[in-house]
Amino acid sequence: MAMVGHKNLYQFLDIFIKEIMNTTLADSVIIYRLDRKEKVLRFEMATSRTLEISHNLNSVPHDWKVIRLYDKHKHKNLNDIASICVFKKMPIIIDDFEHATKTKQRIIKSFDFKHSYKTYSAICVPLFDHKDKIMGVLQLSNKKLKDGTQARPFSLKDKKIIQAVSSQIAVLFSNAHLIEELENMFESFLEAMVFAMKEESEHTYRHMHKMSKLSDMFVDAIDKDNSLFHHKKFNNDEKRAMKYAALLHDIGKLTTPANILNKGSKLQNVFDRIELVKLRFDYAKKCAKIDMLKAICENPDKTQYFKQQYEENIRQIDDDFGFLEYVNKVGMISQADIKRVVKISKKTFHDDGKTISFLTHEEAKNLKIKKGSLTKQERGIINNHVNVTIKILEQLKLPKKYEKIPEISGNHHEKLNGTGYPNGLTADKISFEARILSISDVFEALTSTDRPYKKPKSVSKALKVLFNMAAHGELDKSLVKFFYTSKVYLKYAQKYLTKEQIDNVTFDVDSFF
Repeated sequence: MAMVGHKNLYQFLDIFIKEIMNTTLADSVIIYRLDRKEKVLRFEMATSRTLEISHNLNSVPHDWKVIRLYDKHKHKNLNDIASICVFKKMPIIIDDFEHATKTKQRIIKSFDFKHSYKTYSAICVPLFDHKDKIMGVLQLSNKKLKDGTQARPFSLKDKKIIQAVSSQIAVLFSNAHLIEELENMFESFLEAMVFAMKEESEHTYRHMHKMSKLSDMFVDAIDKDNSLFHHKKFNNDEKRAMKYAALLHDIGKLTTPANILNKGSKLQNVFDRIELVKLRFDYAKKCAKIDMLKAICENPDKTQYFKQQYEENIRQIDDDFGFLEYVNKVGMISQADIKRVVKISKKTFHDDGKTISFLTHEEAKNLKIKKGSLTKQERGIINNHVNVTIKILEQLKLPKKYEKIPEISGNHHEKLNGTGYPNGLTADKISFEARILSISDVFEALTSTDRPYKKPKSVSKALKVLFNMAAHGELDKSLVKFFYTSKVYLKYAQKYLTKEQIDNVTFDVDSFF
């Protein structure tokens, strides 16, 4: 650990401990580092909610500082869970102290006595370096309920998370390439944050990764340019900052309800409510048939008239539903379409004296959405992800070289003419890096093949949107032009888009501006 001070090491360990405690709901976490020369485990850091402590090597009580692996007779120390973990080089798991083996109860009692603690469940995992040499151990105790009560066993998911995090902590103990390994650790932590999005929204998770790849290509092209941006160069730290900013730009969507984030049609909620509309329309047809049969029974001499009236009614119901199915899925509808939705929403049918509307107020409201599938309220909820992204990133104690990440990520929806969100910033307050992210975000979103609410655009159509946005003062004209002339779009398309999307692109860019 000579390459970095203990202070920096503890800052990173503190991040891991807090994250793993929050994720697994562990009450206590202890990290030990193996000292091979002295054959001891040296205490590095510990946090316990119950004991209300947070110690590192400089503040730990004296009797915590080391665990000897051998006694004076050179017998293995099999009285401590951490030392046993080192010898066996595998996780030691205690799901329930009361029902554990006598051996496991003995080693836990030894630990509890030393630390004035009461263990109910525990897991101790070895920390290995890249050469599979054990570097130390990570010990977690007493998984609690969310309200902090009632200890219980760690789940299989917890164990996988603990194993994954343990490998990252081991990196911090590696002396050979510590700076590089710290960067890898930081990036994997960000990747882990992004991975959480996968459970919420697959397409958002993929978008965040593809945005990172596209912005990398964009930055690399600018860095190598000797014409338009010959004066603009990115060092390695700035490139990584851009990569991380792109990777995390939508992390705030973790708080966006999944039914809104993945809304693929105007009536979709937990499921597509067009199916409820269909049931209602089918029921209306059955009611219409009953009315026809009643009318025939009362006036048999008008049978043909009632049948014709019924058939005409059925045709209209089917036609109306077919139209609503179309409106529910299509990306944009006309004013005439909206008027027809209103007209259908006013139609009713009768069932045993009750009047029933073909559409509810909420259904009609959603079906009248002119563009996309979101209502104004839902759009506001999604747009709030930028504010949440900024709040999340501002919580990270980023080093100076990465201090611009929250600003870059948080401003990717701002427009140079002040029409963007969340703050309506104008050109003079939007950084060069945030402008790159804005263009990358729009292009990826337009060409994405996995959005549930729209079809992907071809490369030429996506570029045309970018040109028009630049012409209207929303995007940076010089960067949009460079995106096209440097063929960054093509490099990205050849790797991530379908062959059908990569069409013939020939534009006179200057004619747009």
